[in-house]
Amino acid sequence: MKNPVLIIFSSLLLLTVAGRMATAQSTDSEAPKALSPAVMKILCEHFPLNSRCTGDSAVTPAPAETGVESEPAAEEVSPEAGEETPETSAAEENIVEIASANDSFKTLVAALTAADLVETLSGDGPFTVFAPTDDAFAALPPGTVETLLKPENKDKLVKVLTYHVLATKAVSSDLQSGDVDTVANQPLKVMVDNDAVMVNDAQVVQADIMGSNGIIHAIDKVLLPPGM
Repeated sequence: MKNPVLIIFSSLLLLTVAGRMATAQSTDSEAPKALSPAVMKILCEHFPLNSRCTGDSAVTPAPAETGVESEPAAEEVSPEAGEETPETSAAEENIVEIASANDSFKTLVAALTAADLVETLSGDGPFTVFAPTDDAFAALPPGTVETLLKPENKDKLVKVLTYHVLATKAVSSDLQSGDVDTVANQPLKVMVDNDAVMVNDAQVVQADIMGSNGIIHAIDKVLLPPGM
């Protein structure tokens, strides 16, 4: 029969060794093995939420190199109040569109339509139109406008209207005293005296109405070509 004391000692020794082995296995299963820095970099670049990458040992992935240096965004500059931009400073409507929208040129627009000159004066130009106002047409002898608007008098109407048109863009500051050629191939006499501008016997009452294809100068009389 074996010694009871030896049996008890052997049992205690076995229990102690088994406990230590269980503790070691539990620790090894809970603590991840250390990885090399190169492996950790690859792991954290592709799986940044991995528990190995959220602690003090986390590796922050380096930004990809694009070969182009980033530049600061350009500061947006807004135009000051009242300052004209290229879009707003240029006239967008042509001469006919401007005249059609102006209550002072209703008779002129009707005459341009009857003479089939709307398309011509809506073209590229440039043109300068000495535009008689409605009051200027009303000052003609009674029945004159009605007669000119008749289809059989279209040629005469065209001569009258083209006598008011220059094939150039002439702002008021460009006008000088002297004769200027018209589209009707008959000259107009311009007289400039200080700020006053006369065209034949008509006075410019509103100058420099800018259009996309030219300019309008409103006048207070209808200009009639010589011989009419």
